[in-house]
Amino acid sequence: MKNYSIYIMMMFFISCQQNHKKDLKNAEMLDTISSQNTNSENFTEFITIFNRDTNFQIKRISFPLITLNISDPMGNFYDTIYIEKNQYEFIQLTEPKSNIYDGIILLSTDKIDDSNIKITLIVDETGIQIQYFFKKINGKWFLICIKDVST
Repeated sequence: MKNYSIYIMMMFFISCQQNHKKDLKNAEMLDTISSQNTNSENFTEFITIFNRDTNFQIKRISFPLITLNISDPMGNFYDTIYIEKNQYEFIQLTEPKSNIYDGIILLSTDKIDDSNIKITLIVDETGIQIQYFFKKINGKWFLICIKDVST
């Protein structure tokens, strides 16, 4: 019986170590992008984690986040709103919730240059069009501006 108790305790200890290793691996995965060469952060990998993890998303937003909302029907003027960290709400760009909008959601990604990418969300046949601007700063991607050009 004594050997059996020692065996159970050893299995428990080994199991705890393995779970600890898994937890460390998951934590490291969230920071995988930062551990890569700072000049070669892949935007696709970044946006995948950005859409999945609230804490990562908040870390990768330049606060206060600039939001521009169209203020005249001709689209020549915008109201500027600054969103502070405590006012920010999690967004999902790769799989936006379809119950928010009526219509087909279209996403397009445009590379402006090596350090700037724009993702545009369009809800087909509704006039909704929101642009998300990302900038590579010190080798890491950050959301720097949201521009609502909806009509």
